[in-house]
Amino acid sequence: MLALEPSPAAGFPNGRHIAAFAARGTGPRPAEDAATVGFEAFGLPLVVAHLSSTDPAACTRSLRTATEVLISPQQATRLIAAGGIPPIIQLLHHEDPKLRAGAANALRMCASRMQGCERILEAEALAALLQTVSDPDDDVRDCSFACLESAARHAVMGKALVALPGSLSTLLRLAVLPTCTSDQQRIALLLLSCSLGGREADAALEILLEEPGLMAAFQTLLERDQPLPVVTQAAHLLAVMCSDATTRNMSVEAELVTLLVKHLTGGSLAAGQAAAEALAILTVSVPAKQAAINTGICKFVPSLLRQKNAAFIHSLLLLISSLAESPSARQELQPAVPVLEDLRFKSEPRTLLGVIKQTLEQLSFTCLPFGIQLVKLPQ
Repeated sequence: MLALEPSPAAGFPNGRHIAAFAARGTGPRPAEDAATVGFEAFGLPLVVAHLSSTDPAACTRSLRTATEVLISPQQATRLIAAGGIPPIIQLLHHEDPKLRAGAANALRMCASRMQGCERILEAEALAALLQTVSDPDDDVRDCSFACLESAARHAVMGKALVALPGSLSTLLRLAVLPTCTSDQQRIALLLLSCSLGGREADAALEILLEEPGLMAAFQTLLERDQPLPVVTQAAHLLAVMCSDATTRNMSVEAELVTLLVKHLTGGSLAAGQAAAEALAILTVSVPAKQAAINTGICKFVPSLLRQKNAAFIHSLLLLISSLAESPSARQELQPAVPVLEDLRFKSEPRTLLGVIKQTLEQLSFTCLPFGIQLVKLPQ
């Protein structure tokens, strides 16, 4: 029978083998030594059991060990199968902030894998994480936000998050909360962007309009002195929210268009790219398209096309194509045609060529005079 030696470093049988055990990855496993086999057979269940211990020191050691095991996808699967997720979730409610932060960090590692996401959903951990993002401890908040960001990469997690009662209101308020860091605001906006659509977009827009000062606070996220990641994510979220809503709010769209045009014509290159992408989404709507045209955006297009940034040009071309669906905008955009023709021959990278060609075709489109009909010629 295998003898298990206690390890002072980890506080568990064979704890000294955990680092090598976790670092093996997903490749073929070599012949395993007795200590590693012993940890899998006896040590892992002990780790899971001690996660629920009333002794904070034992919980801390178990959580540290579990986090090391989660480094390896293969061993993470074994920990998850051994029932390691529910006790980690319970630690989110522990009175010790270090344990709460450690639990959120361990769940972040679980959430990076689909199997871990399924167990997190089964244990209803999202509701607990939605509370810990407002934790008074800085580390707990940071780890909780990081966990939710990792989870949102899976569509099923994002949908489950916004389906929780009060989640939309909580995330919208967190996005504008002065005590949140810019990275936390960005993650809150990202969570909303990944999850909204249809009824959720309607509900989010309704909350923004009904809660006093919330829409105004949200619009301040688009001001030029805000951190660029926040501006980019806020622009995308508001555009998606307005365009996906089943009931269009014209006044909100017009205000948003005005703010985005300011970023496009007078902000940084990266902010301008985010504004162009958001405007391309918004201007699918005819009223929003007209609102953009009314700002005089068309006259800025030729100079904007001279920027030496392929990503910015690509986003701008998508916006031009959207605006050019309007006959009046096509007329105003004609000065941009020579610039586009020049880009067509000098474009680097070459991947822009197709988009440039499509934009030129859109700008050259003309309607037939009234009363003239196309006649199909005989074959």
